[in-house]
Amino acid sequence: MALILEPNHFGALSGLYHVLQRQDRRDAALNMLRLAVEIHPWLNERSALPEEMWPKSYRNLHAPGTEI
Repeated sequence: MALILEPNHFGALSGLYHVLQRQDRRDAALNMLRLAVEIHPWLNERSALPEEMWPKSYRNLHAPGTEI
């Protein structure tokens, strides 16, 4: 329901990632995590996302030589 009301609710996307992981639906889980990281690049779970799935916004933050 939260995602219907607010499609950019990174907490709901992150929660869905955890639920899908427990259901052994890895691909769907990682897609939810990618969407969540796209909204909130500093999400705690971001380290579970394979580099090839990093959204452009996250790549820009973590490019070599980028100062934060």
